[in-house]
Amino acid sequence: MVSVGAGAAALVLILGYIFVRSEALERRFRKIHPDDSEAQLLEVVGAPTAIRGCGEGNYRFPTDGGVGARRCAHVYWYSAYIFKDGWLVPIDDTGHIIQVKRLALP
Repeated sequence: MVSVGAGAAALVLILGYIFVRSEALERRFRKIHPDDSEAQLLEVVGAPTAIRGCGEGNYRFPTDGGVGARRCAHVYWYSAYIFKDGWLVPIDDTGHIIQVKRLALP
């Protein structure tokens, strides 16, 4: 009986942490916009969950409205620890944010 209560308490703590982290990230990302600096992102939001380099995926973004020229970016991934819920923030070679993309379950 005690172990069931301890397990339930641990589950509540874990779910509470996930909810609080998700809400905190949501608030912080409201202050981040395209063309902000990488330094500002790190100061406001904090360290990312993971970083992917230009050669580690399809992170090439149009530089001319989609006509043909592209640039590489390294992408910061911020996870809310809820499945694939989180944010992708590609940063160009000048150290500026290209976009802030929210990924969320429907």
